[in-house]
Amino acid sequence: MILEVLVYSERASERLVFISGQKYVEGQRVDGKFVLEAITEEGALLSHEGQRLLLSPRLNPYRPAGRAR
Repeated sequence: MILEVLVYSERASERLVFISGQKYVEGQRVDGKFVLEAITEEGALLSHEGQRLLLSPRLNPYRPAGRAR
């Protein structure tokens, strides 16, 4: 699974992620087994059978950190 896009907002209704080409919002199932518990500024918090996983976005290797474009 690859977290491609993360949109975080203070309003939960405006949060979304794209994971492996699919759009998800909080509460949805990812790959049929993970539950997207929360979308945070750090990544997507997924759970499965009591285990939690924070899926973080990859950094763009072609853009220096700290410079928005």
